[in-house]
Amino acid sequence: MCGRVGEIENPVLDKNSIDEISKLVKEAFEVKDEKKKLIKEIKQEIDNYFKIWQKIADLVRKSHEARKKAKELLEKAKQKVEEMISTGTH
Repeated sequence: MCGRVGEIENPVLDKNSIDEISKLVKEAFEVKDEKKKLIKEIKQEIDNYFKIWQKIADLVRKSHEARKKAKELLEKAKQKVEEMISTGTH
């Protein structure tokens, strides 16, 4: 059964059909809301992942800096010992 408004057909639905469509629309919005929550959770996990990798990168950088500094200090110590040997001072 259809009602006409000008040139547009407007279906007339029984209560059961309206209830079924309303239920489906409600479920669709609930699933959409759940999807939004999951996307937000995924974004948070990705942010945490990148924060961890940034921390690891910082620690690796500090480790390289410490290694470089240690090499420099060992070289200075070696030069000092060589100097002391060559000049005969202790």
